[in-house]
Amino acid sequence: MLRLEGVEFRVGNLQQRLPYGDGAFDCVACVDGLEHLENPFHTIREFARVLRPGGLLVVSTPNVSAIRSRFRFLMSGFHNKFKRPPDEAQPSPRDHLTPLSFPWLRYMLHTNGFRIAAVRANRIKLASLPHAALYPFSALYTALSFARNDDPARRRRDWEVFRTLFSAAVFFGETLIVAAATTNSPAGPRPPAAASSKPDSRNTPAAASPAP
Repeated sequence: MLRLEGVEFRVGNLQQRLPYGDGAFDCVACVDGLEHLENPFHTIREFARVLRPGGLLVVSTPNVSAIRSRFRFLMSGFHNKFKRPPDEAQPSPRDHLTPLSFPWLRYMLHTNGFRIAAVRANRIKLASLPHAALYPFSALYTALSFARNDDPARRRRDWEVFRTLFSAAVFFGETLIVAAATTNSPAGPRPPAAASSKPDSRNTPAAASPAP
């Protein structure tokens, strides 16, 4: 149990109602937690409930949208960080149950009172570089799939997703880090500035800021 003088900590269950009142926080951080849950939609709704108007949510999760993870899934049926089946004989809270791609995470946030402000990755590994040759083929295939939609508003949203999917942070990053602001305030926090990055041996951070 974490202890800090003058600060009260409570034990909660992310699959149940959090032990805090409505609008209790300015910021909520969930570090590599959503992928362990059976119902992350419920958790996102709880985060929206306990945040004040204009509050900020920061979540991180294994980046299954990365090309390295997608290639692993093609070859083995398992994403990166989901490399083998969970042990059904001994279920554990540490099991990775729910892989969340960027489009699905965006959907969860945008349909539950949030708007994404920034998308980042913790690092880009050199092991991702050989997969860079797949970038143009993946981008073309995805673009052709998205172009079939005739609804202008839907098409605009799809291209926002496309631009973020093919940013360095999402296409190559190991862990996805997303900051989202609650939408129940007309003037929420400004999106953090994007930081560009080139993969190198130091595993540098990467970032991308999607269109609002």
